[in-house]
Amino acid sequence: MPNAQPNGIQLTQLVQALVRDVTLTNDEELVALWGTEEADLIHPYLEDPADLLAYEADDANREVWIRAGAGARATRAHDAAVKFLGLNREELRRLRYEQLGILRILKLSFDEPRLGEATKATIRAKFDEMSRPAYPFAGLNRFFLREWNLL
Repeated sequence: MPNAQPNGIQLTQLVQALVRDVTLTNDEELVALWGTEEADLIHPYLEDPADLLAYEADDANREVWIRAGAGARATRAHDAAVKFLGLNREELRRLRYEQLGILRILKLSFDEPRLGEATKATIRAKFDEMSRPAYPFAGLNRFFLREWNLL
């Protein structure tokens, strides 16, 4: 029986066809390859999720849902994220609502007319920290801070 597994030159050719050597590929080539793929999931390095997703607070049920932004691409991205990544599962909706509660308290404090400038600066610094990519629920934080014209 012939060998069913590629080896030698065949294996090298197969690997080259399936795996990009990043040392021999530039950003423009990778972007072009990704663009032809028409993937549904958001590419975190090439797309800004803020352009495709929105957040909706449901105060009655104490949840925050991720919704699709405007357009067909946003709908595809949202649907894929919900289906494959579970972005609207109950535990996340509830955790998002807890985070939104903290953000709302900070906003109420920030909006207090008698608040001193030093305290206001401290809260603004916290808003900046909460907007950084590594911060938990940073996308939610940025979304609502933009909605409130605080970012």
